[in-house]
Amino acid sequence: MKSFLKWFVIGLVLLVIALFALLAINELLPPGWKMDSEVLITLSAAILSAMFMFIPGLRAQFAGLPSEHKLYVNLVLVVLLAVFIFLGTCTKWLPIEGVVCNQVGLKTLLVYVFLAAGGNQLTYKVSSPPMDVRLAKVNRDAVD
Repeated sequence: MKSFLKWFVIGLVLLVIALFALLAINELLPPGWKMDSEVLITLSAAILSAMFMFIPGLRAQFAGLPSEHKLYVNLVLVVLLAVFIFLGTCTKWLPIEGVVCNQVGLKTLLVYVFLAAGGNQLTYKVSSPPMDVRLAKVNRDAVD
């Protein structure tokens, strides 16, 4: 549980950085090019996966975790991201295009979680890991 909390906090920091970077980029985009909620949440989750894979110092440690542990960390963070985007828009603190604050919007939240989880895991699967990440996975599998 302690390890999960450690990686949850690290992932939360990375996710906040990714989300606010995308929101800043979104503000610079011309009208008609703005990212809607689906794109924003999917890109945020994909960037989270890429950061876990490529940030030196973190990547080998994260790769050494059991696969299901990494999956749970990512899934909880993706769910939290979707809830944050929904609540941020509904409270008008962080309005994002495409989020509707009603029962239909709440159902759409489930679709957002699916899209974000898919983007997160797809990024992980198609990324070519650095050598230290591959070694950490080999060492993890040898211990299992």
